[in-house]
Amino acid sequence: MKQISHKLIMRNINELIGIINGISYDGIINKLEVARLSSWVKKNRNLSYEHKQAHLISLVEQVLEDGIITDEEREMLLENCSQYTAFETDSIAKVYELNGIIEGIICDNEINEKEVCRLQDWMRTNESFIRYHKSSKTICEKIDQILEDGIVTQEEQKSLLEMLKKRLNDAQIETKIGYLKNCVKERKNLGIDLIDLLDNADAIDIIHSRAESQLGSTLNTYSGTYVRDPEIVFVSLVLIGMLYYDGAFYESVRKTYKSLYQRYSEQKVEGLIRTLLNNYRTKDDATGTKTRIINVVLAGSIVPSYYLGSFFEFIYDIYKLNFDSNLPDDLYGEFQFVYDGLQNVMRSESDEVQVNVTKKTYKLIKSTKQLITNPIYNDAVIKLSIIVVRLIDKYIWGKDNVIYNPYLKRGYQEWLSTINREKEYGNRSKVEQLRSRWEPEFVLTRNTICLVPPTHRVKATYDYRAIRIIVKKEEKVIYDDYVEDIREIIGGYQIKNHAIELPNPLGRINYQLVAGNEIIYDSKTRLHRNFIVFDERGQELANNKDYSGTAVFCTKSKVDKLHLYFSGEAYCLSSYIAHLGDAILIEDKVFNFSEMIRPGVFGEKHEGYFVAQDDCKFEVFKDEVILVFESEFTDSGFEIQINQRSYKIDAFEYSTVERKGVNKYSLKLGCLGSGIYQLRVNALHSGKRISVLRTQFAIDKKLYVEQVENNNDSYIVSVDSDLMPEPIFDEISVQDFREDWIKFNWNNQEYIYYVPFRFPLYRIDNGAWKPFSQEIWIGDITQESSIDLYGCKYDKICLLTSTGQIIEEAPGLKTEGVFSRFSAGFLLSYKSHYDYVGISLLAEDRYQDGILCYNKCILDEAKTTVIYSHEDKAIVVTPYFYGQGNIRFKVIDDVNNVIYTSFALDKDVPEYVYDLSSFINYKVIFFEKERGLSLKKERILKEFPIVFYAREDFIGKSFKIKEVYFDQFVRGEFLRKKHYFNTTYVYFKEMISGNEYIGEVYVRTYHGAFMLDNINPVDIEICSDVIDGMIELSITKDGDGLLLDFEHHGIMNSMDDDKAVDIFSYNIDMKGVESV
Repeated sequence: MKQISHKLIMRNINELIGIINGISYDGIINKLEVARLSSWVKKNRNLSYEHKQAHLISLVEQVLEDGIITDEEREMLLENCSQYTAFETDSIAKVYELNGIIEGIICDNEINEKEVCRLQDWMRTNESFIRYHKSSKTICEKIDQILEDGIVTQEEQKSLLEMLKKRLNDAQIETKIGYLKNCVKERKNLGIDLIDLLDNADAIDIIHSRAESQLGSTLNTYSGTYVRDPEIVFVSLVLIGMLYYDGAFYESVRKTYKSLYQRYSEQKVEGLIRTLLNNYRTKDDATGTKTRIINVVLAGSIVPSYYLGSFFEFIYDIYKLNFDSNLPDDLYGEFQFVYDGLQNVMRSESDEVQVNVTKKTYKLIKSTKQLITNPIYNDAVIKLSIIVVRLIDKYIWGKDNVIYNPYLKRGYQEWLSTINREKEYGNRSKVEQLRSRWEPEFVLTRNTICLVPPTHRVKATYDYRAIRIIVKKEEKVIYDDYVEDIREIIGGYQIKNHAIELPNPLGRINYQLVAGNEIIYDSKTRLHRNFIVFDERGQELANNKDYSGTAVFCTKSKVDKLHLYFSGEAYCLSSYIAHLGDAILIEDKVFNFSEMIRPGVFGEKHEGYFVAQDDCKFEVFKDEVILVFESEFTDSGFEIQINQRSYKIDAFEYSTVERKGVNKYSLKLGCLGSGIYQLRVNALHSGKRISVLRTQFAIDKKLYVEQVENNNDSYIVSVDSDLMPEPIFDEISVQDFREDWIKFNWNNQEYIYYVPFRFPLYRIDNGAWKPFSQEIWIGDITQESSIDLYGCKYDKICLLTSTGQIIEEAPGLKTEGVFSRFSAGFLLSYKSHYDYVGISLLAEDRYQDGILCYNKCILDEAKTTVIYSHEDKAIVVTPYFYGQGNIRFKVIDDVNNVIYTSFALDKDVPEYVYDLSSFINYKVIFFEKERGLSLKKERILKEFPIVFYAREDFIGKSFKIKEVYFDQFVRGEFLRKKHYFNTTYVYFKEMISGNEYIGEVYVRTYHGAFMLDNINPVDIEICSDVIDGMIELSITKDGDGLLLDFEHHGIMNSMDDDKAVDIFSYNIDMKGVESV
């Protein structure tokens, strides 16, 4: 497949260049022009994704720091701009530049002769680029006309200024829309070019309005499928996806195209949208069986706003691990390298991606992953990644980072809520953070050990010519040299140095970065070593960390049990094949290749899985395990019993470490298959068997567990295990769920298999399991209560009050096998202070799930409904509330009489109120009442106003017709149009059926009411319920539509005019009701 080269174009950069040129045309830059330039930089500085663009914007920021642009600074800016545009051959870029020039000229609300002449020069120079741009060509002609006589009068200046203002207001949006539509035609990704549009509500409204109009016009045609301007619809849909997609798409489409859905069914509108999007699917997408058409829109948005916080987190980990918290020069190439290496993990079908090196799962929707895996289209993801990583870098290094763009701001703030800069970057002061990012490192290359200096950043206040590196060994200087690789950056310098070879790395090594006599950085005791251990890559290994593979020890002399392969004057190098759990005694210090040191069985576990028999519960491992035990019987032999079969210790591969009279043994039990094992270690001492260790464990090599949520109350689960004779496939009801439901037989004994399904469940005091969505009621909690959290994936809880305050006193979690438990009595202390508290469940300090504990009943206004049912002829009240209080409601009429009071309500259960009257403004008031006898005043929760219109109550009433719709034949097709009425009314005389009536239409003027007797009586049909205070009607005469009287803005009093158009539908104003 041919690789498409990436052309990094930030269109707004041409606008910036234009503004700089425009404000410079008259040779004087005033305060208003400086303010406009500053405003542009603030809005757009975070949108650059190419080094030259970022450099130019940074340059402008530096110039604007004192609020003044000197002549020297102006010339420097112009020179940089000319270098940037010297080879620009793109006509759209030139139009952007022209927009910027015009903005720069008129931002001080003045235009002079010199500026007019300079503008003419620019337009003539770039005529070949803008001649086909209509509004630009008009300006050219106007300027030529003004300068024809060689004089620019005050009147001509004023005329041109007004013309340029109007042109700028229209052109900036139209240029952007034109460019976006062109990108759609050329099948280019829109995401990057939409970002700077997201804070322009007017532009977004224009795009959506035009798209809705296009869809509406198409639905009015005979075929209903041909869209004249599909590009504007595509841009609009991508905007909707970018701003609102959260797993659901068409809900946001319906809100955006609200009037369209009022006129057409969902099936018609969304069928047309799908037809349009299908035309933009690539060949690979079209042939894939699982790709949704909606992915075309989502790919265009790159990363929807809802998922941007997770994308920030993803980029942040790349920033830390791949870039070492340091932005490389070639960010594009670096991200391209990263994404090339993630091809396999990006091909999963889910909206997540798991990266082994970070041990994390990131929320990354499939369309974004598809962009990353396609080298032709991943350009857009790379550019967004560059924008995001620059924001991250600014935050980490404490730079000014005010974000104006709402899209980037949301993702940035969500990411900020997940990290702790001080925790991740140590407790160093800000000054130290600005001075150095990393510590120096020992690195092994062949048989040579070097000290690799970090990349330093130092303030510009230091004299870079005096900066040098000093390395000492036991206070003796062994290296002292000036730094050669110093690069100027904003606010200081970046310093890099080559690796420094160390003749003897052991002992007290000290590293310093100095400027003259001032120490900028000092390693102090951080590099003091009695021995050094390196991994296979030559990087230093830390003690008590999990590692398996070849390790190299640098020691002062030969060490037994290590393979010596190099012996020098100052140090020896020895290799060792390390296994997880191994330990080596070096210089009277134990070096452990594992974070654990306790006796037992260790290996890669099925986390959270347990097998149990009676009261004994033990862990389940994926494969081979390592047995670790200690014994003070250092001169004894050992017997290893596995399921009552005895082995000598020599039967296994093992290692021994002596420590203060105690030996630590590590045995590799690689011969074991899937099964349940009872293991015992006996020391054979003085003719006796002395028990050293007893333990039990299971190995399940082919364990496979899958679950699918069936509905809110049940799950479909599948469990396939080597320990069970047959797989399990079952439906699990949350209501009946027990954590010990899986039972199996092994060697004629029954066991329980505890499987940590990903069910978000909790229980109080060993009661029934409940979903997290079901809130806790404080009345169920006592001082002795405990809450269990199923699944064992949480390691911490914190409490969030209803006012947003984090409470630090949350108790710790205790693991109880397949679930975790915490004491819940502390919740009672917040009962009288807050309506509710949120229990946030964390894993590795990141929010995973949450449960709400309600102290009072809270009515959910969004989910509570108060409607009128025409079928039941009643108001239907369906309350939705949290908590278990005594919730009721009362109905009050328009003169404040209480005409109905309910009994205690059940959540989400409708209550019917009959015998109410139409056209009256009722109030339904919800309140909480104390249970039993109480003198406490009822607590008002919420008031819902409602007025309803029963169909039978229309009889005898007149309504003002507010607007009508009609079809007009234009250019060979019918277009549906709207016309407003002001004096026409409809009277409901007789009811025929549920929605059908006999009625009359009439006109009301200052002289009285005039019945349209030539067409009365008419047939009336109600076609909708109340929408925005109006009801849609169909009014006909003997099956024919009534005729529209354009001249009098009403209905013709005749059915015989061949030139008149039929009225399609009528909207009556429910506020304009009159009883007759």
